[in-house]
Amino acid sequence: MPKSSEHVSEQLASLKENCKKRLIEMLSTSDLNLFDLIDPLLSDNQCQMHSIFILNILLKCYQCDYRSYDVKRLHNDDIEILSEAVLLTLIKCEQVDEFGMFMGHKSLEHFGGYLDSKNKESKFIAEMKKNFNAKSVEFIRKVATKSVKRILDDCTASIPNTKIRLKILPCYASVYAMMTYIKNQRLPIVVALKRIELKGSSSPVKYKVNSMDIFYYKWNGVKFQCYENLDDCKMNEPSITFESYSLHKMGSSIDAHNYQKYCEKSKFPSNSFFIDCDIGHLTMASLATHFQLSDHKKLTLNPGYDSRHDFIHSIYKNSSTESRKEFYTVESQFDSNSTNVYEQYLAHLSLAKDMNCMDSRYVQFRNCLATRRIQNAFFSVRHIHVSNYLKEYSKKMCLNTDVELEQIENFPDVNRDAVVLTILKKLGMTGQREPCEN
Repeated sequence: MPKSSEHVSEQLASLKENCKKRLIEMLSTSDLNLFDLIDPLLSDNQCQMHSIFILNILLKCYQCDYRSYDVKRLHNDDIEILSEAVLLTLIKCEQVDEFGMFMGHKSLEHFGGYLDSKNKESKFIAEMKKNFNAKSVEFIRKVATKSVKRILDDCTASIPNTKIRLKILPCYASVYAMMTYIKNQRLPIVVALKRIELKGSSSPVKYKVNSMDIFYYKWNGVKFQCYENLDDCKMNEPSITFESYSLHKMGSSIDAHNYQKYCEKSKFPSNSFFIDCDIGHLTMASLATHFQLSDHKKLTLNPGYDSRHDFIHSIYKNSSTESRKEFYTVESQFDSNSTNVYEQYLAHLSLAKDMNCMDSRYVQFRNCLATRRIQNAFFSVRHIHVSNYLKEYSKKMCLNTDVELEQIENFPDVNRDAVVLTILKKLGMTGQREPCEN
């Protein structure tokens, strides 16, 4: 017998309430696993916007002196948003390799009818994605300044997602706004870097993680300064975290661009480089090569544009007010005060090319088959999320550096029923009826 609409609403409300309970419990106990629960996927390739939006809420209740969170400082709307982030994280199906490197991910669109019906579950999740997307876009537009704000305000691009549309903003411009906000607010940045060694010149080549290092940066008035001796407050402070990698093919020239000086035994780039550099330009260069909008086949651009490439170049160029050509090196200092966004974008693309990272992907994933890159990569950001130094350091301590992987690896498709059951069990929603067919 079909369930009443009232009962359906109660089930879905209970689902969200359980997410809220888990959130509050982890905040109240300062559980490091909190960060694993607030890394949502909306299928919009905008992790940078989701991260800074979530971080801004967490900072409202983080007490640095006590290294804890005071939930009472959060408004109901804040808790609602974080609860939605929990659910949107739980329904994310991630595929990672034994290095802990991201290979592919998908977001569930329903619970298979376990709660009531696929259609009603889909509508529930879609509305949650729409709400989270709209608020994160609103936040990044609010904190953006000058020409970057004009770019973000003028962009009306969107993609379809289960009967709704998600707003899409250019990656480079939104990261620029995020970095400027972090700089102005003197917020920390954590860089979690895996150095991958490629061994062998013929098939089969082997990949090995030589080391993983965690770096902590904060704007000092001149540059993003790396700090080595951290107190408990800095180690526990929630931060924007860049999951990154470098790839070095052993036996090859590191390279034609005189990057050999940044090699230190098996560490490339060296720790001393990351201690001395300004991380701003490296992150901007890497993310200038990212999908600027989305690779979705049904991406809708602003009226008058048919090509993603033309749209990005035009919207950046139209918002620039200077004609001075920019040029950056890996040792340049990041400056977010320029209004010459177009030339900065081109300069960061040029820097990415110089670092062998014009295609910054670690892997190409097609039909469950993952193929790792074989080109050297000086530095590349793979994912942005909220974490802290202590959480990333705990990952480093658990990393198995003895593992060797091959270039091609097969990842079976996600067993969605098993994922759903795991999610419902975590949220105390077990004992539901068998999934329906609609």
